[in-house]
Amino acid sequence: MSLTFGPDRQTREFECECCNAPIERAWNFIYSGGAPYAVYFANCYHHRDRDHDAWIDVIFGTWGDGPDAWDDGP
Repeated sequence: MSLTFGPDRQTREFECECCNAPIERAWNFIYSGGAPYAVYFANCYHHRDRDHDAWIDVIFGTWGDGPDAWDDGP
């Protein structure tokens, strides 16, 4: 299986509550066969008073129309 990153990577920067250092967040879809297959969120913490951290979440699922699509209905 070949996975690729989507073309629409997004980023946001905000401040850490514990030390006011910058936190960088990025997210994007991961594609398989040209269709969305997963989404990732990556946070990079640049702490001033301790080691830097990187947290990465990858969420696999189905997106779009069809019987396997996400349904928030009652």
